[in-house]
Amino acid sequence: MNSNLRNILIAIGLVTLLLIGLYVVPRGLSLFYQIRGGQHIEYVLRHEEGIEEMVCESLPSSDKDARQEIQDAIDDLNLAMRFNKNNSQAYYYLGKAHCLFGDPEGAKEYFQQHTELRPDNPLGYIGLGFAYEAVEDIPSAVTSWYESGLVIHDFIDAGQQENESKQYDNALKWYQRAERFDPKNGLPWFYIGSVLEELGDVDSARSAYEEAVRLSPDHVNSYYALGDIALNSDEDYESAIHYYREASEIDSIPIRAYLGIGESTEKIGDKEQALEAYTRANLLSNQVNISGYDDWWLHIWPTYTLGDFYLRNGEIDLAISTFAEGVDRDINEYFSAWFLWGLGRASVQNGDNEGAKEYLSQALNNKTNFYLSSQINLALGQAFIGQGDFDQGLEYIIIAHEKHQSNKGLHLYLADMLSSAGRLEEAIAEYQRYLEKWPSDLKALSALDALLED
Repeated sequence: MNSNLRNILIAIGLVTLLLIGLYVVPRGLSLFYQIRGGQHIEYVLRHEEGIEEMVCESLPSSDKDARQEIQDAIDDLNLAMRFNKNNSQAYYYLGKAHCLFGDPEGAKEYFQQHTELRPDNPLGYIGLGFAYEAVEDIPSAVTSWYESGLVIHDFIDAGQQENESKQYDNALKWYQRAERFDPKNGLPWFYIGSVLEELGDVDSARSAYEEAVRLSPDHVNSYYALGDIALNSDEDYESAIHYYREASEIDSIPIRAYLGIGESTEKIGDKEQALEAYTRANLLSNQVNISGYDDWWLHIWPTYTLGDFYLRNGEIDLAISTFAEGVDRDINEYFSAWFLWGLGRASVQNGDNEGAKEYLSQALNNKTNFYLSSQINLALGQAFIGQGDFDQGLEYIIIAHEKHQSNKGLHLYLADMLSSAGRLEEAIAEYQRYLEKWPSDLKALSALDALLED
């Protein structure tokens, strides 16, 4: 090979290697420090409780170890920037690091630089939005979130995850973000109300639900929520009926609406309207397309409610036939224990204590919660007492009380039954335990005084 040509080729090779070194090595070092800085941040986010990954919030000043990790991350990421000023991921991590360090203003700048380098990457806009939120610039936060492609349900879904974990304060923050994101939509107000109600702030929850129906007058669950508050918390039955009727106009299969109307009209003494509503709910239950437990509840529960209404009003034969229908319909046996309990109670009232014992024993072998288990044992006790077996009946009543000790009526009933059985020391102790919880109950005070005098 010609020596001149060889020298030219060697020169070209050296220049190429030099250019590769000048281009590749800095980027390789930048990537190394970017990855190491990101690992510091990810470590803190994994191990620090109470810090949400997406949100721009500061570590506690007392957590020196975590803050040192973030300082190490910032040092590494700054080195990454020295080797490659176009390293967009390093800018993003620096934004996260400055958030954790309590510097949202600095975080804004880094997120902004990330979005300029990677305008198609939504993460930069999301981080920028939370940095704006941290400095209370809500309009800019919303603009950034819109640019990221987020929609209102992203915020609501995040709130739902926190709600399911019983992190109610965090859930409320996400729902409030959803409201700021779309202030003309009533849906966030419904979820805000649900959290406030869970936290026991019924007045604020009511106001939130009212705002929900004002903004979204076709949101049926807000009407149901208002009806439930009026019925259960306010005991304002006329308002409850109004809200349930509004829901019945929107809901395609308004079973919940008619169950609420039935209960509300029954509370004001209108048994005819109550029966009509319960019957209508039961008829509608046949239209439910069952795909899960909630659908099964809508399909089955109206039958139990109607049977229980008949039982409360002395229509024993109708109650028995309705409960029996429920047993036949509940092929998955989700609610069979309730129907068997109903059949047992109806049989006791009908004087068929042996039949009642059979139904109630079957009920105990089905799925029950603590309330239902307590009530089944109570009904079994009454069936045994109806047959003259007072001692066995009392044992079942004791079990019923043990399963539901906060039941005021059952607590007093047990004390009375112990007194009637001549088990006076136990009766005295039970009255005393009862009066520790309800000290102003004159009937219990009088019964205890009488026992102590004897």
